[in-house]
Amino acid sequence: MGLTGYWKISDRNVLKDYQQLVEIYNLEKQDFFRYLQLRHHYDRNIKFVGEEDLGLVNILLGSCKGNAPKKQISRLYSCLQVGRNLHTTYIKARWEKEGKILITDEDWLNICNAVTVTSSSGLWREFSWKNMVRFFITPSIKRKQCKDPDRCSVNYSVSSAQASNLEYATRNQSFSPLWYQHRTGRFTASKAHDVLVRQPITNPDSLIKRIVGYKVYDLSKSAAVKWGTEREDECRQAYSLHQKERHIIFTCRLSGFVIDPNHPFLGASPDGAVNCDCCGNEILEVKCPFKHRNDFCLDATLHLKENHRYYTQVQIQMFLTKSQYCDFVVFTKSEPASISALTVCLWGVV
Repeated sequence: MGLTGYWKISDRNVLKDYQQLVEIYNLEKQDFFRYLQLRHHYDRNIKFVGEEDLGLVNILLGSCKGNAPKKQISRLYSCLQVGRNLHTTYIKARWEKEGKILITDEDWLNICNAVTVTSSSGLWREFSWKNMVRFFITPSIKRKQCKDPDRCSVNYSVSSAQASNLEYATRNQSFSPLWYQHRTGRFTASKAHDVLVRQPITNPDSLIKRIVGYKVYDLSKSAAVKWGTEREDECRQAYSLHQKERHIIFTCRLSGFVIDPNHPFLGASPDGAVNCDCCGNEILEVKCPFKHRNDFCLDATLHLKENHRYYTQVQIQMFLTKSQYCDFVVFTKSEPASISALTVCLWGVV
């Protein structure tokens, strides 16, 4: 009976996949975390020692005597657990607290199943698990087989937790690899106007290549882009100081890449997420024109022109962030430098 039980949870010196054991023994959710401890201990000895762990074999044999198969994982876990710091549920909770993220049970199971352990060190094991987090806490793109060669069927799958984690992880925007990765293939706010005004007779190839990332321009050395990037933080700080004098408990923080799970093919990166006790949540968009004059995008009444690409951009940003207002700030190069600020309403909001 003991030998039979041993071979039931292992196959040719490899511990069976957890999903296989779930189907065989009808395991409960908490058994998964115990299984991880067992798998690590077992794989470490087989892969790096080159032989089976006799102590583990004895535990396996002993756990099978007179016990139902469903109890095997729990009893083995009790024998192998070496401390609370190695308990996977503890690690998961600590990461969520440190990173201000939410890891669902399904994502955590995927993270742990995908990890390759290359050392018996507890610290290394935790590192290898943590290194997998970024692949599962952010949105995944599931591509379906396309029968029509002229059409591409893409199914974006984004949960609320993934969208929140992605926004937090990409607040450095252009300095974040994830920011570039998840912009690719989406209609972003900065490109939305090009889609809106494209004429049916215009060849869409160039626009499509930009959206899917086939056509990439290196703007890092552009004088205009460099000037705008350098002034953006200065402008945000000046805006914050101005608003703090006029609002109750005013805050303005960096914003990452925003995705709405209900419209996952869209994306936006506002220059700031604004909040105060008197007005609630808003967004900030900063423009630092290099050559244009102060009113290049404003009409005679100092409103953002509704036919301008920036108007389309902030409308998409407000839609995705569920904000009704955007503070649109223009920082000019003129001497002396000046800042013009106006509030843009979500379309349809008076």
